[in-house]
Amino acid sequence: MKDTSIDATLKCIMALQGVEAFKETVLRLHGALADRDAGTLRLPNYLWAIRRGGGVSTLARLFTAYLHAEQAIEFCGRAHSFEFALEYAPPGAFFSGLAQLDAAFKSMAGHRHRFKGVVYINVDAWVEHTNETHFKDFLQYVAGTSRDVLTIFCVSKPSKTVEVALAAHMRIETLTLRFPNADELFAWMEQQCLRPAEVTLTKGAGILLTESIAKIAAGSGFLGFKSIQQFAEDILHHALVSGSGMKRITAQTLSHFRADGVYVQRTSVKSGTSKIGYHYQGGEPAP
Repeated sequence: MKDTSIDATLKCIMALQGVEAFKETVLRLHGALADRDAGTLRLPNYLWAIRRGGGVSTLARLFTAYLHAEQAIEFCGRAHSFEFALEYAPPGAFFSGLAQLDAAFKSMAGHRHRFKGVVYINVDAWVEHTNETHFKDFLQYVAGTSRDVLTIFCVSKPSKTVEVALAAHMRIETLTLRFPNADELFAWMEQQCLRPAEVTLTKGAGILLTESIAKIAAGSGFLGFKSIQQFAEDILHHALVSGSGMKRITAQTLSHFRADGVYVQRTSVKSGTSKIGYHYQGGEPAP
């Protein structure tokens, strides 16, 4: 019987804005998995080039969920995946990042013998240091986990030097993911956040919010789809408590959220969180 979670996850992935290369990769993988024999398809590791706030965690959650639904790889441990940011260590210094990564794998394994799943590793700190011994030691370590772990390396900008360094140690496929523009982010918010709440917007309200999203997305505190979802929740709360009605929201109702207003100014300069160390991704613990 076909696993309906595959179709559900694919639907969520195809609804994403501005990540056409990611969607094309998933569809290509879907076709390969549908035609595979009884054996497990051997996937390459990936290098994702996507700016901070571009939705890495959202893509990670959906990609992991898709791989799990397809049983494309084996999962074992406390969760299906986790994210990790590899800190830079200069030559001659103790490479604490590698020790932390090793500890993360052991922690994620839980009471199991070893962790099996997906790890998303941000290597931005190493873009200018790919020829250094520490980075080569890191790549050798990751290559040694390839039987059990699918590794997704993440950088905020395309980097040929990182790509070449990775390719010297493992199979790698590179994806450069275009960041969604304000119109696409607004469309995502309207479809994923407002319509489920049975809320519609006037044309003027839509223009106002698109301008505000552009300002928020350009700010240093932008955290991608998470920020847009928070923006939508604040809009819905404001409409509810203002007594202006929830079914059809006008630009006048949303004057508090204008691009030149205090709310947007405060939101666009919030300090973003840096993912140093590791945290869980993928929802429920792996079976």
